[in-house]
Amino acid sequence: MFQSTDNRFQPLCQHITRYDCNQARSGLGLHGCCNRLHFKPTIYPHTNVALGHCGYLSSCHRKSTCKYLHYELDTSPPHEPFVWRCAGPESYASDSEYARYAACLEPTRQLERFGLDAWLRKTHWDGVPTLSQEAQWIDCDVRTFDLSSLGKFDVILIDPPWDIHMSLPYGTLSDEDMYALDIPVLQDEGLLFLWVTGRAMELGRFLLKRWGYVRVDELIWIKTNQMDRLVRTGRTGHWLNHSKEHCLVAMREPKKGAQAPPPCLWTHAGLNTNVMVSQTRETSRKPDELYTMIERICPGGRKLELFGRLHNVRPGWLTLGNQLKSTQVREPMLRRVMQPPVENV
Repeated sequence: MFQSTDNRFQPLCQHITRYDCNQARSGLGLHGCCNRLHFKPTIYPHTNVALGHCGYLSSCHRKSTCKYLHYELDTSPPHEPFVWRCAGPESYASDSEYARYAACLEPTRQLERFGLDAWLRKTHWDGVPTLSQEAQWIDCDVRTFDLSSLGKFDVILIDPPWDIHMSLPYGTLSDEDMYALDIPVLQDEGLLFLWVTGRAMELGRFLLKRWGYVRVDELIWIKTNQMDRLVRTGRTGHWLNHSKEHCLVAMREPKKGAQAPPPCLWTHAGLNTNVMVSQTRETSRKPDELYTMIERICPGGRKLELFGRLHNVRPGWLTLGNQLKSTQVREPMLRRVMQPPVENV
């Protein structure tokens, strides 16, 4: 039922450029290049072709001075314009809002379509289904913000700016800051997803136990580069280059003395794998596929992301972070929280 006809995955040619593809195919007696995606080299005045391609490719921070080869997608004819399709025969513009969120919204729409309300988390904000809500976000310091004022959530996603002893374009949190976060006030039951670095792997497990959660699974993100090949550039890792990241998956434990809650019909196990293979983007940005996975596990419901940035905001989610530049809330409860107190005259 959750199967999608999404065609956004487009295989890349192993030969990278059309020229090399033509050369390889002509040796086999074939004419023209294949119908997979190709790249073309971007030649700058300072490029030295003899050096080969840059190890960082599209994630290179010094393209204005880097002498190695860089590439961009070859969209010149004879390739036809690419039309995205998702969950049906309809097509939509690749730069539209629908294109960004279609895959994430589809699980809930399918359950509603089949009348399976018991399988759907029917949490409403002000009487309006969560799916129809605009994205909400609060620009704040998560360390000092009163999390208890936000209410309860079915899913919590945390991507902490761990201190990994590297120069980063954003501030980091100490281990003590993480210890102090009052995560338990945000959930009575539900799922928590916690991204951890290599150094913070054991710390993350300790925090889950401290907050009253049981780790039930672990998700691994395999990082690929612009050419869909394994990242091994040496930017992270001390002894070995780190080509993956881990996300711990946990469930909220019942309080001591309380009976364990019955299995939730609105949480769906066995629909996803524990591995994501996805291209790296900006520093610390995680794959968008995770949101789709979460929506398949918990369709609908109330969802919260901590330490989010502008690219993280999306319908059905409340995002908190200190790089959001502004605040937008729709729930009256949240508006009261964010409204400055009126001073008595």
